[in-house]
Amino acid sequence: MFERIPNLKLAAYQPGRALFRSVEALSWNQRDLQEMLNQALTEILVNICFLIDGLDEYEGNMIELLEFFRKLATSGAGRVKICLASRPEPLISQRLETCPGFRMQSFNLEGIGQYVSVTMQNVLTSTSDIETTRLLSDDLAERAQGVFLWARFAISELILGVSDGDDLQELQDRLRQFPPNLEQLYDRIFNKMSLEAREFASLMFRLVYFKIGHLSAQALTSAMDIAFDKKISYDGLLDRPTVERLRKRVMVRSGGLLEIVRVPCHRGAWSRNLGDNSGALGEHVKYTGNSSPAASDIDEGID
Repeated sequence: MFERIPNLKLAAYQPGRALFRSVEALSWNQRDLQEMLNQALTEILVNICFLIDGLDEYEGNMIELLEFFRKLATSGAGRVKICLASRPEPLISQRLETCPGFRMQSFNLEGIGQYVSVTMQNVLTSTSDIETTRLLSDDLAERAQGVFLWARFAISELILGVSDGDDLQELQDRLRQFPPNLEQLYDRIFNKMSLEAREFASLMFRLVYFKIGHLSAQALTSAMDIAFDKKISYDGLLDRPTVERLRKRVMVRSGGLLEIVRVPCHRGAWSRNLGDNSGALGEHVKYTGNSSPAASDIDEGID
């Protein structure tokens, strides 16, 4: 925010001067930081919109957090807007019932249904399977509640069922038994791993979760080799076949929770292996669908 809105940095300087001078900057008091931001927003003359996703995944005091957002929205004399995205948890729904909003699934339902339909058509090739595809697409899209990531994992479950020879009723049973939210889905993926696989996945999750900036595919692989006292596998530029091998390895070893994508990279430690990296595209590792388990979920799922 400070980089994009220089005036906000200046407005925050006075109330936050004592904090900025603190030696223990990483231990700043949350309440003080909130007050600093609120005060700074009252002094700027630009419009700001905060987009906050995964509100229901917050593990702290939800009432205090929602109250902070309410105060934040009124601190800029109408110039501050906040868009919150969350599953319809009772507490969140009750606290925000007077705010304008809409259900994402009302807009994503058709798109998820089409995605499921096209994917299943490639698996169910028989003309007699058209009705099965339609029923499964409608059922899965409704259960997804607008979350594409959940739909992606659920489709994998259906494809596994088709491979096992399941009929329509058995495939629908699979959907009913599939974890209804991402937290339970993460637990399910962790619990299916062997102890050795969990140890390997644990380190990958932590490296990606606590990364600073982008984490290149080579950096992740080198870190894993060092952690397990192995010879570094890749030293130098990564060719396309190597990247594809890494992509498959990361996907399988993480249970589908991590993926390698191409993103613009800038000069820095993580993109040093890419040669001319000013504006270039680099292979970086991230959580699938920009969603990740909470740090505590990683610990509980692996330990």
